[in-house]
Amino acid sequence: MTQHLANTLPAGWQLVPFTSVVTMTKGKKPKDLGEQSAERSIPYIDIHAFETGNARKFSAADKAVTCKEDDVLLVWDGARSGLTGIGAKGVVGSTIMKVESDEVHHKYLYHFLQSKYNHLNTNTRGVGIPHIDPLAIKSLLFPVAPMDQQESIVQTIDFLFASLDSGLASMRHAERLLTQYRQSVLDSATSGMLTENWRETNSRHPNLVMDAGLPNGWARVPLGEVVQTIQKIRPQDNPKEEILYLDIGGIDRQSNTVSSFKRYSGEDAPSRAQQVIKEGDVAFATVRPYLRNIAVVPQGLDGQVGSTGFCFLRPVAAMSSEYLFYCVMATRFVDRLSQLQKGSSYPAVTNQQVLECTILLPPLEEQQQIVSSASLKLAAANRLLERIRHHLMRAEQCKKAILATAFCGNLT
Repeated sequence: MTQHLANTLPAGWQLVPFTSVVTMTKGKKPKDLGEQSAERSIPYIDIHAFETGNARKFSAADKAVTCKEDDVLLVWDGARSGLTGIGAKGVVGSTIMKVESDEVHHKYLYHFLQSKYNHLNTNTRGVGIPHIDPLAIKSLLFPVAPMDQQESIVQTIDFLFASLDSGLASMRHAERLLTQYRQSVLDSATSGMLTENWRETNSRHPNLVMDAGLPNGWARVPLGEVVQTIQKIRPQDNPKEEILYLDIGGIDRQSNTVSSFKRYSGEDAPSRAQQVIKEGDVAFATVRPYLRNIAVVPQGLDGQVGSTGFCFLRPVAAMSSEYLFYCVMATRFVDRLSQLQKGSSYPAVTNQQVLECTILLPPLEEQQQIVSSASLKLAAANRLLERIRHHLMRAEQCKKAILATAFCGNLT
């Protein structure tokens, strides 16, 4: 493969080990780091500043690793390992690597590392906080064009990317608006606003006030009062029996549905495989609740096994499964639990904290009306979101194809 690539490169190009033409310097956390002040005036380029361009912390001018606006930066540690950036000026953060070269145009280097994101992101070491495996860097072969061609290639890539980015910006804006609309439907559904007009003509208890400040017939209740106890299981007790296992990775956060599951024999089941789940249960991930890894268990996983990384919520007879799902997706519910989470590497809440969190509970008839009305609005939004995300994915694939073409020598 390597020899084939070398043979197909244009005349004047060289295929060289990446580490032979670059210098890599790992950032470090300065001793004096905090809010901007007269003493601390240099932006600290951590992952947040790297991605948004806005520094939250500042450093004094001590013996830190600094970067200029044309320096290439590479995320070395964490889930975003392999992400490449350029245009930042300040002190290089402890999870960032500065990559320099005297032999290669800085944007040519930047685009090459962009083309290797998947390779670097999937070749990591470490359990708690992964980092790029140094061997993944050492194994890279860098197709280096003559300098004048590098500049031409960079200009072509930038032009093509700019054309794509103008369309991507519009689609991402539409995606944000639809996501906000979907969330507003959920919040409206679980506060009584969605069925305000319906109550005026359909409420069987128009003068029943169960809780001051709430719609007639509604009550504020701890979640634990309207869900059932989940049965525990030890798959290892039946070592040869196959189980279907749902963990957090099986939740599609964009659609809030179960997208995948795993198969295990009882003897090979993960230690977290301890909960018997049923169709209609609501799976609520307790790690980083603000990410909303939440979904309703589908029929195909009825009677199977779920991870202890979820608090599974099984509604009582007076509670609709769909309405329960809306409740735990609502902004006020997720925000409350996000305030309670603890831990640095894996901030989480406990099952007990989930069950103690309150929801607003209408009569069952109104729950059914809420689901009927909200489901139509949500389905329409989800269809549009799916189309937008398909086009976004196509555009990102197009970018990858442009980079692959460029570093094969076919973009000059």
